Parts: sequence; structure tokens; C-alpha cells
Amino acid sequence: MTDQWTLVRAALDLLGDRAVVGDETAARLWGFAAPQPLPVHLLVPTRTRTPSRRGIVLRRASWEPDDVEYLRDVPCTRPERTAIDLARLRRREEALAILDASLRSRLVTRASLDAELERHGGSRGVREVRSLLGIASHKAESAMESILRLRVVDGGLPVPEPQVIVDEAGCRVDLGYREFRVALEFASRTHHESWDAVRGDKQRDRRLSRAGWLVLHFTAGEVWNSPEKVVAEIAAALRNRGWDGNTPGASPSLDSPDGP
Repeated sequence: MTDQWTLVRAALDLLGDRAVVGDETAARLWGFAAPQPLPVHLLVPTRTRTPSRRGIVLRRASWEPDDVEYLRDVPCTRPERTAIDLARLRRREEALAILDASLRSRLVTRASLDAELERHGGSRGVREVRSLLGIASHKAESAMESILRLRVVDGGLPVPEPQVIVDEAGCRVDLGYREFRVALEFASRTHHESWDAVRGDKQRDRRLSRAGWLVLHFTAGEVWNSPEKVVAEIAAALRNRGWDGNTPGASPSLDSPDGP
């Protein structure tokens, strides 16, 4: 099977020096998106007339020389430019997942993403991305965790902390509120097809319960299709644990403002 680097170089050869690798393909090459050889996403100058080609997605854009770095001699948009481009042009849920993944890669920081965002001025999506940067975190380990966190925030609840370590239970949870001892877990279908995994999760949930934590599990279907019910269940749990309903905002342990 042809690897993604070979396909990217072949696509660039077709277009010459007019194109650079951007968007999803750049994110994959930088390592903060899942590998997927095709299609190859390339940027071409705004006024370039380039016919469409099978297996290649072209987007007309403008860039400066310092927007491009070379990976294995392949011209790619810098990690910051890649992350902000994708976040600006994708729906809100995908945008937060992209920002989280870029921070998790350690190739960018919140400060460098902020600086990149400033370079885009009043471009499409800038205002939305700026609001999402406030809750983006390098701690999130999957896109669905990011989306669940966004559902919670959009529902007016406090921002849960990603990947909370609960020492008393000897484990870690996807999202949590330390003050109220409420844990939110994304239930992956493929993960739970394993009986050993199911048994391990049940044992972990019992340890959390003994440590005074309440664990709420949510599936992808619930997160995508019934966000109101998800938010209502979490809100009820938080109120039962002492939340006064008037303190939405970032968890103090989410990330430092200048963190990764």
C-alpha cells in the first residue's frame, strides 16, 4: 500500500512549486490527526487556475514564506497555521478537537496559537476559534472527549477538567469536577466490546464510588444526538453535589493560560 508521504509528493509533483500541503494532510504529517493517505489536501495561491484532480483537494489561500516549514523536504503549513486554518473552517465540535490535538502534540502552545490567530485578522471563523481557545486543553486524549467537554460548556455548566487523576481510586477519568467529585466518561463502543475492558471499567467505577465519586457514562450517540439530556444529567449530578448553578467557567486545573 502506498504510504501518505509518497502520495503527498506525487500530488505536489503534479502542481509544481505553486502548492503547499495544508489542512487535514498537514495535520496528519505533523502528527495531530489520524493518518489517512487520501485525499491529499493542498493549498494553492488564491488566483491560481488549477484543474481538479482525483485524490487531491485544493483550497485557494494566501500565505507568507514564514507560514511554511519543510517536513522530509515536503512544504507544509506550520503547525500553528495548520491548526488555526482547520479550526476556522470546520464546525465547532471539530474545531475544539483540532485545537486540543494540536496542543497535545506539543508542537504548539496556547500563546503561539493566539499569535497565529491574530495574523488572520477578521477572517472567517476567527471569533469562534478565539472563544474555543479559552477552553482548549492539551490533556484531552480523543476527539469525543473534546466534543463532550464542549457540549457541557455550551450547556452553561462549569468546564470539566480533562484526564483527572483520582489518587484515592488509583485511576484516571476522561473528564471530572474535583470539587464535586463527579466524573464524566465517554463510552467507546469498540473499547467495550472486550469483556476484560468492561470488567476493568466496572472495577474502576467501584473504586471511584468508594472514594466518593459519582461516575456518569455517555455514548457517542448521546453526545451527538441528545446533548440536552447529557447536560441535564450532568447538571443534576452537580447540583446534588453542591453546585450552586451560578458558577460556569473554566476549571482552575484545566490548563494555565500560557500552557501547552
